[in-house]
Formats: sequence, C-alpha cells, structure tokens
Amino acid sequence: MLRHPRCLNCHTQTAFVRVGDDRRPHGMNVVRGPHNNGVPGMRCSSCHQKENQALVGVPGALHWQAAPLSMAWESMDDHDLARALLDPLKNGDRSLSDLTKHMKLDPLVLWSWDPGPGRAVPPVDHATFVRAFESWVDNGAVLPEPGQTTY
Repeated sequence: MLRHPRCLNCHTQTAFVRVGDDRRPHGMNVVRGPHNNGVPGMRCSSCHQKENQALVGVPGALHWQAAPLSMAWESMDDHDLARALLDPLKNGDRSLSDLTKHMKLDPLVLWSWDPGPGRAVPPVDHATFVRAFESWVDNGAVLPEPGQTTY
C-alpha cells in the first residue's frame, strides 16, 4: 500500500512535486519548497483547499503539502521503509502511536481513498490498511529482510 501513487506522490525524493497515477511532475513547475508546502506565490494551499474541487479537478485535504524529504521512500525496499517509519529523526518525531494515528486519521492519508474522479484508489480499503498497520505495530514493528519489496 505505501508504494501506491497516492502515497509515493507525497513521499517523493524529488524537489518537484509528483501528481497522477503515472507520477508525472506537477504542472506549472510546482516545487516542494523549504517547508514542503510550495514556495512564495505558489503555496500548495493556493490551489489545494480543504476538500476536492470537483468542478476543476483539483484534489484537496487539510494542510495539503508534500512529506518532508526525510520521509521520501519511493526508492526504498521494505526494510529501509520500515526503518524510516520507526526513526524519529526521519518521521517527524512520531511514536508508533503517533504513526498509527497518522495512518488512521490524517486528512492527507484519508484523501488517498477519496482522491476524486479519474484517480485510482489504493488496492485495499482504508480499514484493511489500518488493520495491517496496527498489526505490524502490535507485533513489534519488525523490520522485513533487506532487499524485500512487497508492493
């Protein structure tokens, strides 16, 4: 699930923002900026409001922004991704409880299952995803073997 375009577009390792199921660069030369929410004059919130804008097709959720570069996982295997999720220096100083809350309640994560017309949703429903994440946490957040990629 964490390798679906809905996740990877935000968790990209590029200075520019990615969009769409094909993960193409965002139009109009939009870049992440120093605080992951665009640059002056082109903040993410200039276009991305608190909800999807069906009339113009612009997606939206509260505090729309790219994930910090410390959480860019598009080229990581499962082992390195799990390590990054568990590293407070990379995950925004989040505990396992905080990460679970992020996966369960954060409007940006929830948007993945309501991305608006023309965008694919993840291959599992949100409740199944949360149960799988909680199971990983409840079973000790064990790191997969290096080199393993499940998605």
